[in-house]
Amino acid sequence: MGEDDVLDEDIENVVLNGRIEERQLDRATRERKYVFTGPDMDGAPVGVVLKMASDGKAVVITAYREKDEES
Repeated sequence: MGEDDVLDEDIENVVLNGRIEERQLDRATRERKYVFTGPDMDGAPVGVVLKMASDGKAVVITAYREKDEES
């Protein structure tokens, strides 16, 4: 997150205003992970991977800036 300069506010915006691109199941732990994509606070594309903790809270595994297709 820090390397890509993704802020907490950006992650929240992606989860609230983006979409789930992929649902994954960890075979070892049986935990479900969700890959979201959506806009940060400035409208730039960001990816977020999170899982749900046993207490029902979302745990962010990683967040990253989506690469431009031109780069």
